[in-house]
Parts: sequence; structure tokens; C-alpha cells
Amino acid sequence: MKKLIFAFVFCVGTIGLFSVFVPRAAKSQARQDKIQYNVVYDCPAFNDAKGASSGRKFKVLRCDGENCKVFMINEYNPNGGFEIDMTKAHVSEDISRYRCVAPGDNKNADPQTKPEEQTPNEGQTQQPTTTNTNGKVACPASDPDSKGKSELERAFRGAIRQGWEKEPEPGLDGRVTITFQEFRVGAPHKYRIYADPNEAVGKTIYPVRATFTTCTDYNRRVEITKREREHACFQKTGGKWACTIIAAPNTNVKDKTESLDKPR
Repeated sequence: MKKLIFAFVFCVGTIGLFSVFVPRAAKSQARQDKIQYNVVYDCPAFNDAKGASSGRKFKVLRCDGENCKVFMINEYNPNGGFEIDMTKAHVSEDISRYRCVAPGDNKNADPQTKPEEQTPNEGQTQQPTTTNTNGKVACPASDPDSKGKSELERAFRGAIRQGWEKEPEPGLDGRVTITFQEFRVGAPHKYRIYADPNEAVGKTIYPVRATFTTCTDYNRRVEITKREREHACFQKTGGKWACTIIAAPNTNVKDKTESLDKPR
């Protein structure tokens, strides 16, 4: 009988502790996942690639579902920086790991998730956008390779994109993105001496003519250039695709460049 009474008391106590612990754990998790938008997070515990304490500042512009758009601030120029994509879990982990804090205990921050931006239709030219939150003129993200109509076109888009796309060095500006307006793949042919790239000897060449726009994001302005180029695309020995610009009449003379100043 005593054993039964002891077992009953033990079970009741365990249930009571569990009922107290679970709400507290849920509340702690909710606090951990809460992200403040459009405030500057300062992360004093962040170390650079060499292990030196360098600090880090960033803004979470918006989160659509589990994906967030984060603006990394250039400490050498508060008006400069660049945008990157991070998951919400990654943002929360960085805030916790690097002891990131926002001024004013985040009382004036906007805790709501920002609406998802509309994606331009297929073939539509993307222009630099001005956000409503901070009036910043910014370059659009590069077109995803998945817009290609076939596996080959997706590979060629990726090869050309990698040739133009650029992330700036730490502390510098000049991030470059690329969007395509036209993409035409011609019939393949064998390597032609003096016409095709030297590194493509013995390879099958796919002629590609592309009209595209590059956007360079500087601290004070964005520079947009629309180009048309002819490429010789081929598969390297290791299996990776390469697309090399070849001489084509009346291509670079058609380049159109526009510069947009950023609001101060």
C-alpha cells in the first residue's frame, strides 16, 4: 500500500513540474525567435575571418516566411553596405551567438513581418527598387538560373551569371547583380580555330546570345548597364560549363548605362 501511495505522489509531482516547465520553455523560445525589423543590431562579439574582434552591424529589413532579407552595414561608411538572404533561424542564431543588441530595447521597432515583394514576370526587365522603409535605392537580386527553359539554358545562365555577379570585399562597396531580358541558344557546332576560345579546343560549342542588365550597388549610387553579348559556351574537362564572350559586331556599342543617386 505504501508503495502505491509513493508512486501516486511521484507521478503527481512529475506532472506538476512538467506543466510548469513547458510554458516557460515555450515562452523562452518565443523570445528567442522574436526578430526586430529596421533597427540596427550591434554585435560586439563578432570576429572577422582572422579571429580579431571586429564587431558587426546589420538591419533585418523583412522576413517572408522563414527567409529574411538582411542589410549588412559598412562600418566605414554608414550609408554603404549590401543585402544578403538569411533564414530566420540563422538570424536568431547570430543575434544570440554574437550578443547582438538593438538600441532603445527595441521599443520603436516594427515587430510585424513585412509583405512579400512581387516578382517580375518572365522576361520583364527588373529595375532598381526603392524601398518604402528607408527610401534606399538598391539593385534587384540576380535572376535565378531556374528561369532557363531547359537544363542546358539553366547551365549557361549560371555560367554567365557567375562571370558578372560580384560580392564586394569586406569594407568596400560595388556589389554587382545581373538580370536577363533575352536569352537565345543556337545550334551546337565543333570547335573553330581563330573563332572560338582557345580553351575550348576539341569541345562542342553552343552559341549563346544574351541581352542582360548588370546593376552595381555603390555607397552613393547604383549604376545600371544594359548589354548584349554573344558567347561561346562549352563544357570543361571537369564537367563544369563555361561561357566566354566572343567578338561580335555591334554589341558593346549598344550598351546603355544609367546612374541613380541614392537619397541622402
